[in-house]
Amino acid sequence: TAHMLSCAADAIAALGAIPVLVQKMMGSCVHHRCLGSLLTLLLTATVCDFGAAVIFLSTAGGVSQLMGPVAMDEGAPRAVAFVGVWECILLSSVCLELSLCLSAWQFYGAFREAGIYPPNHNGV
Repeated sequence: TAHMLSCAADAIAALGAIPVLVQKMMGSCVHHRCLGSLLTLLLTATVCDFGAAVIFLSTAGGVSQLMGPVAMDEGAPRAVAFVGVWECILLSSVCLELSLCLSAWQFYGAFREAGIYPPNHNGV
C-alpha cells in the first residue's frame, strides 16, 4: 500500500511540475493563474508521500526492525546493511517532492512580489 501511494504521488508531482520546468509553458501557467493550483497539487503529493513513509514504518515495526537483516536479504553488503532499497527509494521520493514544492513556492513568492501574479491584479 505504501509503495503504491508513494509511486502515485511521484507521478502526480512530476506531471504537475512540467509547466514550471518547461520555459515556454511558464507564461501560460502564469496567465491562466495555475501557480496556486500547482502549489496545492505539489503540497498534497508531498503529504501523501510522508503518509506513505508513516504507513511503511508503522507496518514494518519501526526503523529498528528494518536495519540489518532486511537490507542483507536485499543483497546489501554488511558494511552498508543498515538501510534497504525501499528506504532509499522512499527517502529520495520525499526529497524530490519536497524540493518541487519548495521550488514552486519560490516561483509563487517571486511572481507575487514582482506583481506578475496574479495577472491583471490592480493592487495589494
